[in-house]
Amino acid sequence: MIMRSTPFRTAFFALLLTSATPSVLAAAPSAPLQLSQAELLKYWMPAEGTFRPPLAADSRKVKFAEKVTLEFTVDKRGRTRDISVIGAKPAGAYAGWATEVVKAMRYTPTEGNTARTPVRSEIDVNWTP
Repeated sequence: MIMRSTPFRTAFFALLLTSATPSVLAAAPSAPLQLSQAELLKYWMPAEGTFRPPLAADSRKVKFAEKVTLEFTVDKRGRTRDISVIGAKPAGAYAGWATEVVKAMRYTPTEGNTARTPVRSEIDVNWTP
């Protein structure tokens, strides 16, 4: 069976798409809030417990950066993602260890964050051998 387009059918589908657009846009996830580390703690708290992030390099063989500043997102599940290095001291030293540390971190929402709002923030991580 071949369906032919009619002006009525075309107008119907155009109306259908137009009326569906606002609900689709409303359901789209919003960008994470950009907050300082102190403001982050109003939405998310570090989960209790210990964690052991895997280290991809041996600190005895590779010069680790002593201080690394990272930017990251805490998603609705309390997991960190979109991690990027902003700076490392000394320059040129291995900063990947800090990325692994932040990747292993978990957060729990505060009582005021019932919507589990995603947040983007920065953190300084220090290496002490």
